[in-house]
Formats: sequence, C-alpha cells, structure tokens
Amino acid sequence: MGFIPEERKEGTRLKETRPNYVAFWVVAVIVGIVVAVALKGFLVKGYSVTTENMQHNLLPGDMVLVEKLSAGKVAERNSVLCFVYPAETSQYRMGRAVARGLDIVEIINKQLYVNGRSVDLPPGAFFADAKIESDPFSLRDNFGPFTVPAGHYFILGDNRDNAIDSRYYGALPYEYILGKPLFVYFRWKPDPRAPKMRTLGDLLEVVFYNITHFFGRIDIGRFGKSIR
Repeated sequence: MGFIPEERKEGTRLKETRPNYVAFWVVAVIVGIVVAVALKGFLVKGYSVTTENMQHNLLPGDMVLVEKLSAGKVAERNSVLCFVYPAETSQYRMGRAVARGLDIVEIINKQLYVNGRSVDLPPGAFFADAKIESDPFSLRDNFGPFTVPAGHYFILGDNRDNAIDSRYYGALPYEYILGKPLFVYFRWKPDPRAPKMRTLGDLLEVVFYNITHFFGRIDIGRFGKSIR
C-alpha cells in the first residue's frame, strides 16, 4: 500500500524561515572587532616616527604599521627595524641593521664597509653634508673597524650625517627588536606653530587648532608607502 500524504487543511500554511540579517551583521561586526584586536595585539602594532634618523624613507609624523612576528629574531642585513632605544629603554626608534653579530664594520670617509666589502647607500638614504669631518674624535665619517658582538646588530640611520645610531650608542641586542616596519598608514605633519597641551586649560585651543588645520597637517601622499 503506497504512502498517502496527509491532507492539509485548507487555510493553513507552512511557516516560512527567513534569515535574520540583523543578527548576522551583529555577529560579523563582533567577530571583526575580535580579529582586529587579536591582530593588533599579536601580529602588528602602530608606531609614530619622531626623529629624522631615517629620512627620507621615514619622516617625522609618519605612523607606521610594524609586524611583530620578527621581534627578537635575526633579520637580513640592511633590513629596516623598529627597536627599543638603548639609550632610553622607555622609547623606541627605527633604523637600518647594516651588520649582524661577528660582522666587522668600518666607515672610511663616509663609505660603509662590512667584512671588508663596500656597501652602497640604500634607496632614499643620503649624506646631508659633503665635507669629511677632520676631528679625530668624531665618529660620523670615520668609524672602526668594529666587530659586532654575537647576538647584536649594528644600526645606521638613512640620514647618515645626522642620525643617532650604533656609532654613538653601540651595538643593539637582538632582543631589543620590536618588529619590521611594513608601511605608512597615516602622517600627521609636525607643526611648530601648533599649541602645546601643557594643562587641561589648553585642551580647547589644541582641539580647535588641529581641526582648523587638519587638511594642512595630514599628508595623503605618504599613505600606503612601503618601507624598504
């Protein structure tokens, strides 16, 4: 005997199921926030450039995304790194690791040599002063030879004549590395005329000034610039 479907009473309808779009987007937003926080906490972090050490590759006011996976690990020579500033460990700096542990570094009349081989200036690096300093105690244009201790980097700034780097504060331990800068995600140009936030009473003046000068202080041309 065949199956006889149950007769549906007239006037009744099967309940339609529709997707709950509101719930879907709420969950999606929550998951997105969690992922973003996780990425920021474990994979990347933003840092602001405050010195001219790496000009023209990195400018004061650049806000740079730094990946943290390479923290404390051995990087290739000439890599740009973000690191704890050894002269003041509560601060950070960015520079180029031109040599690693047991490399021999020497600078002769501005020319860098690593293990006896001359090293060309990387793209964007420059000398601001053409003359060679004759002061025998100056470390700017003539340095070494210096053997980098094991487990350390020798850091130079791309702004070679004005950078404070390993010529002055010594070799940098690997464990001081915070990560590798990836790209500039924002730039807030320094403005010497901008009011300073010294007391709570300065808040309104600072906010008003930055709002009225907003488009003059951001530098859209820097957005997305990769770090080499």
